[in-house]
Amino acid sequence: MNLELLIPRHLRPVGLFALAVAAFLLLLFATFWPAISGPFIFDDFANLNALAALNNGISWEALRQYLIQANAGPSGRPLSMLSFLLDDVAWPSQPEPFKYNNLMIHALNSMMLLWLTRSLLMRCFPERGVSNNWLAVLLVAFWALNPYQMSAVMYAVQRMALLSTLFVLWGLIIYISGRDLMTRGRPVAGLLVVWLAYLVAGLLGGLAKENAILFVLFVPLFEIALFGFRPAVGRPWLLKLTIVLPVVLFVLLLIYLWPSHRSDYALLRDFTVGERLLSEGRALGYYLWRYLLPGVGYTGIYADGFSKSTGWLEPWTTTPWWLFHLGLMATALTLRRRMPLLFLSVGFFYTAHFLESGYVPLELFFEHRNYLPSTLLLLGLAYVPRQKHVLVGLLALVLVCAGLNRLQAGFWSKEHDVLAIMMTENPNSDRAVLSFAQYVQQRFGHEAALEIMEPYSRRPDAGLEFWLSWMHTRCQLSLDTRQDVEGMMASIGRRSIKPPFIFERARDLGLSVSGEKCATLTFDDLYALVDTAYGAFPDDPVIRQNHAVALAQLELLEGDYPGYRTQVYQALDAYRGNMELTLSACGYFESLSMPDEACRCYQQYWPGEGKLPDMFRSKLRYLLGRDDLVRQQFVDGRDRTCSVEDQETVNDASEDSRPDGHHSGKE
Repeated sequence: MNLELLIPRHLRPVGLFALAVAAFLLLLFATFWPAISGPFIFDDFANLNALAALNNGISWEALRQYLIQANAGPSGRPLSMLSFLLDDVAWPSQPEPFKYNNLMIHALNSMMLLWLTRSLLMRCFPERGVSNNWLAVLLVAFWALNPYQMSAVMYAVQRMALLSTLFVLWGLIIYISGRDLMTRGRPVAGLLVVWLAYLVAGLLGGLAKENAILFVLFVPLFEIALFGFRPAVGRPWLLKLTIVLPVVLFVLLLIYLWPSHRSDYALLRDFTVGERLLSEGRALGYYLWRYLLPGVGYTGIYADGFSKSTGWLEPWTTTPWWLFHLGLMATALTLRRRMPLLFLSVGFFYTAHFLESGYVPLELFFEHRNYLPSTLLLLGLAYVPRQKHVLVGLLALVLVCAGLNRLQAGFWSKEHDVLAIMMTENPNSDRAVLSFAQYVQQRFGHEAALEIMEPYSRRPDAGLEFWLSWMHTRCQLSLDTRQDVEGMMASIGRRSIKPPFIFERARDLGLSVSGEKCATLTFDDLYALVDTAYGAFPDDPVIRQNHAVALAQLELLEGDYPGYRTQVYQALDAYRGNMELTLSACGYFESLSMPDEACRCYQQYWPGEGKLPDMFRSKLRYLLGRDDLVRQQFVDGRDRTCSVEDQETVNDASEDSRPDGHHSGKE
């Protein structure tokens, strides 16, 4: 019996489309599923450990503490942080629920993208009818099953990128619906729906991850490609104001943030804004290459080995890639009237990379940055003649992607395999080497870790992050030599890492020295390391504070309490915006049985009233009462350590001068 005869003729295309979508979803889950059993990696730990605030149970206060401790991005990304509560409400945790829910969001994003893609194809090629369905399914399947998406989906903390993409796609669908209302003669309702799109994508998406704010640039891009700023009825100026005003506000925001970004370039990066922009031409080229030719090469999440461009021909690929990008954008712009979907796909790719691959002082390269920009990248295939050939070719590519993705999911399911492959494929990445070495060390000991690290210690370009870990591991076995010390000192400034990390590792080395584990490394070497690293950064209050904290910790490990006290006060005076450090320092005087110093510290650095400064930029911390919490902790500490008389005045006890022979560096 022919079952197709049981389906009414007019419903058969719908039924076949539904079957195609179901088959795609089954393939999606089948290919990604093995990776769900994989490990937490890299930034997962730093971002998810705030869940420990919920270890004693869920309450409003525990949730408040959790969101205050979570310091993910300028907004605090509360929607993303709250979404992790669907996975677990304690820490340490197991990665499987986090990865499972990431996969569910990826599947939902695929359905959103299918809805958007199909509507765009129907709008531009209404004569093709149901064939648009097949092209839409295959385009979305190529995106969703592309092995280049693995790190975005199975890197647990990239829930943030997945959710922001979800809200952006949802916002685009709402925006198109609003514009359709306007073209059908309902301008007021249409404008309200467009503003709803801004709220969904720009606001909710921004609370998941800040790059969703790029929605304000996507709207004029879609407007140019599809509508031309022409409402059917109503006031055209009101539509233009609705679209242009958010862009103007966005530009003003970028101008307002520039001083902060300029400071970050000096403090946190070993490249200038010009070098970053040059380098991003190569980064964008790599995103395109890896996405369009799936399975070629492998980067994963450790991209610190991506070299910067220091000139148009250094490396030589810088200029060709920039010429390619400019040529592609010029072609799309020229053909925007004849091929609006080509213009839209190219424009969307580059616009979606505007923040994370633009002037903002982030690291140069990460795979997950291509998750949103690649969603519409192949829409231009709709203009290729003989669409049947396009569909057959896309089907073959989708099957190849599925096979490669399934193979890659097998690697991601095993911590050993995924870390070993990332180290092998990224020989210039200090992080990749150190992550695998740490994995080996935890299971087989320091000797095995040294065997992994030893070949990389001979690289002339090995960075300070590598050398600090190399020296620490060597010290555990008393194998460190003067040659190791010289190599560590020579690596300062190479692939700059954040100052707090440098000084934290100096303290770890100090623990090894004080425990008499190191064969040759001395405290004098560590003071030289700290001072030399300090000199490699610009003169800045935050850097001065980090430097003084590192010296204080070394003084404490040597048992020099007067020197420790002096350096602590120098640190607190250098930058009063780090109130968490101030609390920690005052409390540590208590633990050292120095109540007079603790009292003096609490009183001298009382934060006062009004808004507290913050070296971190999460605005969510302020909204959740972080200021009140800090003040209360100061009051509690003062009440513990100070008498009634002490609380009425600041103790002006004189400071002991720091012993000579240790401190050097900028004044």
